[in-house]
Amino acid sequence: MRKKYIVLILFFATTLLLFYSKLGPQLVSKDASMNDYQKATVLSAKTLQILDQYGQRKEQKVKLRLTDGPETGKTVEITNNSSVNGIDFDYALAPGDKVLVFADHRGALTTYYFYDFDRLPYFLFLLGIFVFGLLFWGRIVGLKSIIALGISLFFLWHFFSVALVPTNNIYFISLLFCAAASLFVLLTVGGNTDKTWAALAGTWGGLAFAGLLSYFSIQWMHLSGLGNEPAFSLKASIAPQLDLHGVLFASMIIASLGAIMDVTVSIASAQFELYQSSPEITWRELYRAGMNVGKDIMGAMSNTLVLAYVGSSLPLLLLIVAEKQQLAHILNTSVVITELTRAIVGSIGLIGSVPLTAITMSVICCRKRNQL
Repeated sequence: MRKKYIVLILFFATTLLLFYSKLGPQLVSKDASMNDYQKATVLSAKTLQILDQYGQRKEQKVKLRLTDGPETGKTVEITNNSSVNGIDFDYALAPGDKVLVFADHRGALTTYYFYDFDRLPYFLFLLGIFVFGLLFWGRIVGLKSIIALGISLFFLWHFFSVALVPTNNIYFISLLFCAAASLFVLLTVGGNTDKTWAALAGTWGGLAFAGLLSYFSIQWMHLSGLGNEPAFSLKASIAPQLDLHGVLFASMIIASLGAIMDVTVSIASAQFELYQSSPEITWRELYRAGMNVGKDIMGAMSNTLVLAYVGSSLPLLLLIVAEKQQLAHILNTSVVITELTRAIVGSIGLIGSVPLTAITMSVICCRKRNQL
């Protein structure tokens, strides 16, 4: 037990040192702009049909009331273009809509523009349902799950901050993030038990597989990481020194982390329950039972990973199919092959974690029985 606590303390100290130390210059200044965003409520919206050099479009004259910031209660008027060439982009405003406006301060003059809808209250409502469901049905386990999720998001937020510093090694940082996050999450949910440490061993082993394959796949396939608009924006203007290969590597292993932890916990828990009900079981029988459980989970979870990644790229896939391109060309497209590689790498990491968890839990249980 003492060794386990030593590992916990070492990782905790290392993680805090990494995330809070000044490892390099800050990349983006906090005071780069005098512009800000404010919440507002739509009071009225008048739609006009405009035909000009940009084609036919809908233009709205919108009256808003600001609902936060130093100018709360102020009424302003903006122009909102909700369509171009007859194509609606689902940005038409109506009275009562909650929106965000962009305030452009230029000297004594402030101009307001429609930025986006204020979706946060509705998201918080869904989040409340999620938390209530976990607490109502899961009770103490649900509470532990919420705490574990908070820990993961905490580590992820600080991972973003450190990864943006160009002098830092994003490969090492992402691996450390996954190792530390899985350690704290599994300890929070499962406690300081044998099945937790067996699941952790399988998780770290699976991440090692995924990490190696991610690194070499990026090199072999010449994946640039420039597969979407945010990546282009980061590289072009916001963070030109950012290593997008490292970002792609991090995205691959972070995306696989949740699925790998799910599989390893399920296997270790099943083996532990079997051992509790049959204390005389041999380690080979326990290992075989763990592998049987792992095989069932493995097939379903691999499909889950592939379908999740394909679903996230569905508009692009529909566009490519609509253009009637050949299947070989579709699969060789940078964005498509990147998402498929991400899914396959995560699945291989998941597959590698199954035998590691099964054999680790078998050895721990039988060794513990022999020491009694």
